[in-house]
Amino acid sequence: MATRTSAKRRKSALDTDHATIAQCLWERAAGNPDEILYRFQDEEALSIGVLADDVRSLAASLFRLGLVQGDAIGFQLTNCRAAIVINAAAAALGLTVVPIPPRYRSHEISFILRDAKVQLLFAGPQSAALRFLPPLLSKPSDMPELRHVFTVECSDTAFPAYEDLLAAGRGKTVTCPTIAADDRKVILYTAGTSGRAKGVIHSHRSAAHSAVSSVVPWSITSMDVMLAGSSVAHVTGYMCGLELALRGNLSMVMLREWDAAIAVDTIEALEVTCTVGSTPLLSSLLDEAERRGAHLPSLRFYACGGVAIPPSLIYRASRLTAGCRAFRVYGATEVPMATKGFLGPDELALAAETDGRIVNYDVRVILPDGTDALIARPGEILLRGPGMMIGYTDAEETRAAVDEDGFYHTGDIGYLTADDAVVVTGRSRDLIVRAGEKLSPKEIEEALERHPAIAAAAIVAMPHPSLGEVPCAFLETSDGAAALGLHEIAAYLRHQGLVPEKFPERIEYVSRLPRTASGKLRKEPLRRAIAAPIALHYSDQFS
Repeated sequence: MATRTSAKRRKSALDTDHATIAQCLWERAAGNPDEILYRFQDEEALSIGVLADDVRSLAASLFRLGLVQGDAIGFQLTNCRAAIVINAAAAALGLTVVPIPPRYRSHEISFILRDAKVQLLFAGPQSAALRFLPPLLSKPSDMPELRHVFTVECSDTAFPAYEDLLAAGRGKTVTCPTIAADDRKVILYTAGTSGRAKGVIHSHRSAAHSAVSSVVPWSITSMDVMLAGSSVAHVTGYMCGLELALRGNLSMVMLREWDAAIAVDTIEALEVTCTVGSTPLLSSLLDEAERRGAHLPSLRFYACGGVAIPPSLIYRASRLTAGCRAFRVYGATEVPMATKGFLGPDELALAAETDGRIVNYDVRVILPDGTDALIARPGEILLRGPGMMIGYTDAEETRAAVDEDGFYHTGDIGYLTADDAVVVTGRSRDLIVRAGEKLSPKEIEEALERHPAIAAAAIVAMPHPSLGEVPCAFLETSDGAAALGLHEIAAYLRHQGLVPEKFPERIEYVSRLPRTASGKLRKEPLRRAIAAPIALHYSDQFS
């Protein structure tokens, strides 16, 4: 077995002195309580000392409610001050925190509450839980573990308020338990492309490694100001917005929800130096900056991941900004931020054309027979490292995803370059096998999205009676653009250099492609949507 180990994996510069972020907070509050740690778009700035007082107060109240080490508490909130306090108070008491994406509705919320055995939930005004939970709570058998629900920034609800709970703990003391770095810290739910969501468990140690391993590669210092635009209920927003802020010794600016106009205003007003987000966020930020003629001179990097990243977007960021290096990063909820991108002055092409250099992880790329692929030969990407999850809430899913050597099988197809860069070419389940030839949907999607009339593309396998599978394109058109026909699409892809086997044989136009709450394409609904009519078509044709 050939395992590649990056230099950063062998020589770590992580903060290993503190098992939890609560311990980081206590130490920093004792040294410089007036230091501003968080700023918000619509709340007062939060100093380290005030945050420490709030965390102690909430921890005291949670303890008095009977919550003990190992219990799970959840929150469905935007990127607000309460989320920061709740997360740190949970760490202080050894509770497992369960963030729930704000967009989730009753089906997803009820599953998460049961799966994670959540005993207390904090819900904001946008939370669907406030609408469906009251009748369920009247029947303990329907939600057996959930004992308490508190609202945040709400009025006129049947539930008590977080603000009152916080006030009740003022001046109270609580003896925090001894917490090990490998104890459970957080369960993050990743919406799979098929089936139910998976609960990904991270420990205090794995969360610390996931967040702070970026400090050295990105040259982060106390002078940096990071914009947190991704939801703290998703892995990027959680690890950066809630973990990195305390362990990385930088200040954080929290946007409640992503809005490109507010983001540009904030970057300019607060001289934001860096941010981490998905492809759609970067694209909309550049659109807004270009519309205004803003060059964002304070911004020095944008780490972009989560959704397929066209190289043209990275080059565009270089052209439009005064000095911001946008770069691609790669990882997953299970293995956050496995690569860190390229920031060197002569590394723009690497930043755009690869998904980053492996840092803090061991990596294998394996062929279908389980042997290791050679450099530049594609195979399935396997990762192992200190930032990796400790498992799923479902032990069977853990056994299926993690091999006996401790490697997580990502399901992503890609290859390694000679300098430890990863290039992701597609998902193993996404591969289209046409007459025995494997086609990568990502390649076709990227080519289609270069057409000015196409805003977004998703390629899925469509059943075919003789070829097995052929590509089917689901397309969103750009504003005001006319729909293109099959012949126009074929002519364009031919001009792009794609062989005819990769041309879609059917086009479906949709107003909006289905995506997860973090912006990833959900292809399983598209596969189902096309399979039934195609099966009927061929059944009628050959009956």
